[in-house]
Amino acid sequence: MPPGYREEYRGPDFFARTKYGDPLPPGEYIAVLDIRGLSQRLEYPVTVTP
Repeated sequence: MPPGYREEYRGPDFFARTKYGDPLPPGEYIAVLDIRGLSQRLEYPVTVTP
């Protein structure tokens, strides 16, 4: 993807949870996607709403 590439996701809502299954409180977070075979994790800013 070229530098500065941006995409927004407007799909269905889902429950934001920690890796242990606990719900996240509302706020701003960085979602991280770790894909085997890629040399770098993908990070996305997300907003959790009540």
